[in-house]
Amino acid sequence: MRIRTPYQKTRNLIRRSWLRLRARESAIPDTQFYSAQVREKYSFAIRFLPKRGLLVDAACGTGLGIANSGQHQRYVGLDKNRAAIILGEEYHPELKGKLRLGNVTKMPFPSQSVSGLTAFEVFEHLRRKQKVKFLDEVKRVLAPEGVFVMSTPFKFGPLTTLNINHFGKEVTLEELAPMLHSHFSNVRYFGQGEVSEKLSGKLAARVLELITSVDLFYLRRLVVSRERRSKAFQSLMKTNEILPIETYLSSGKLPKTIIAIAN
Repeated sequence: MRIRTPYQKTRNLIRRSWLRLRARESAIPDTQFYSAQVREKYSFAIRFLPKRGLLVDAACGTGLGIANSGQHQRYVGLDKNRAAIILGEEYHPELKGKLRLGNVTKMPFPSQSVSGLTAFEVFEHLRRKQKVKFLDEVKRVLAPEGVFVMSTPFKFGPLTTLNINHFGKEVTLEELAPMLHSHFSNVRYFGQGEVSEKLSGKLAARVLELITSVDLFYLRRLVVSRERRSKAFQSLMKTNEILPIETYLSSGKLPKTIIAIAN
């Protein structure tokens, strides 16, 4: 067993902290509930993706979803954040060489070479023109029978997101649908989580987003325990279950996240 000196431990801590700062919100698990939410999305997506061929995870972050998908042998992750890729290969040694540096609007894959492509919580980081370019790229790299699965936070009412990373870039279902239908002939919509019907709950959700996005040094872990953060997040999300969007609309409730499956 390798014994590290205090100097080595301190140097490693500083290095990890710097990488975390550079990786920002690239899927570094903040709470157990968040990790479970990510796993639920990938488990759900795998049911619809082709059983053979290359799978690509666009904006994969540290590869948390790929590592928990049960299909990491077939997956290749793509992200423009070098720090997230470095951290991902340290967190998940089985992904060594599978996380590539690249931009989702110009993917380094030949046309019609990808069987399935996932892009979770990516759309809200792109501006309008970038959203279109991204969908053009997805359409280009997907094989004729390929499947695209994406998710994005649901924009509800005037209380738009306070997350500084995608302020003003979230979309409603009415805004998302025309963009997807202009690229794909078949699109199905699902929802995950549930937005609080109370104004206080919506405000609390937005404040939590703001704190998470501006706390680049991850100082919240020193103030609030991981367990308490997880309970707070769960009280706002309520559930990780993924249901058809019609289930939400018929009950008058709003999903926290929209999931679309297109081909």
